[in-house]
Amino acid sequence: MMVIRVLHVEDEPDLREIVAVALGQPDLVTRSCGSGQEAIVIAINWSPDIILLDVMMPEMDGPTTFTRLRSNARRQESQSSS
Repeated sequence: MMVIRVLHVEDEPDLREIVAVALGQPDLVTRSCGSGQEAIVIAINWSPDIILLDVMMPEMDGPTTFTRLRSNARRQESQSSS
């Protein structure tokens, strides 16, 4: 069985809980976090297959988080191919 890693980024604890229940499937391993900055750290260390990202968050919103995640992924790809 293939296991899919899902990172869910949401600043509202109640919504994180609802999504965790909804994604509670045997072939999904989920992790949740409450900020864009936390998502970047987890994504670097855990390498999720899918990231579900909230758009409106304090401090670092979803589009900014997405841009930084993409930038980190490109940096890692170029380092691994060197």
